Order: sequence, then structure tokens, then C-alpha cells
Amino acid sequence: MPHRTYYSAVFGELEQAFNTDDPLRAMRCFALPAVIRSKDGVQVFDKPVDLAIFFRRRMETNRSRGVKRYAFDLGEMVAAGPVGMAEVIWHRIGHDRYTNTRIWYIMVKTDHGWRIEGICNHGRGAGIDNREARAVASA
Repeated sequence: MPHRTYYSAVFGELEQAFNTDDPLRAMRCFALPAVIRSKDGVQVFDKPVDLAIFFRRRMETNRSRGVKRYAFDLGEMVAAGPVGMAEVIWHRIGHDRYTNTRIWYIMVKTDHGWRIEGICNHGRGAGIDNREARAVASA
């Protein structure tokens, strides 16, 4: 039985989304499109349903190996926001002790302040710095 991933109380809605088996439900927490970095390279999804199908397929694969994972433990997600965005900030919000990975959310600076753009998992030594996140987000 995996340990629960603990988030700040402010992110109760995100925690609820992470504990669901329905990726479409989890998608409601995030602004899309998103960029998923995987071993196959960078895959871009323009619609929530595309991203949900991708995660459902990956989740089913993990289940077949007898491993239950959270929806977003499957790749590194970075914001793909409007061209020329001013800044992208990564904040650590938790740690998944089962998979030994750090859980992060992404804050994007807009004309109206900051907003949560996405959430990601930096797993097993993988990482992406602010400079690269900005480059991807404004590409």
C-alpha cells in the first residue's frame, strides 16, 4: 500500500484530483495545453481529452504491473502558456514517498497576477530549471 502524497491544505482540490482514477477529472485543475516530457521526447496535447487518454493508457499499463500511481507521476509536466509570458516559477508542494519523487506546481506570472498553470512530478533525479521551463512555455 503506497503512502499518501501530502500537499499543503491549500491544495486540497489538487490532492483530490491526484487520488482519482479518472484523468478527465484531474484535468479540471489545470490550464491546458500542456507539454509532457517523457523518454520519447516532448509530446504536446492541445485538448484535455488528448491528455486524459494519454494518462489513462499509461495508468492502465502501470496497473497491469500491479503498481498504482497517481495520474501525474507519469511524466514531467511544464506549462505551455501564452507566447512571451514573463515568468514561470516552480514550487515544491509535496513528496511522494512511495515513488520517491517530488511533487511541484507551476506558477505563471500574468498581467493579472500569478496563476497555477500546471503540476508536475520530478522523478528519480530528473529535473527542469526555470530557464528551460520558460523556453518551453513561450515556444
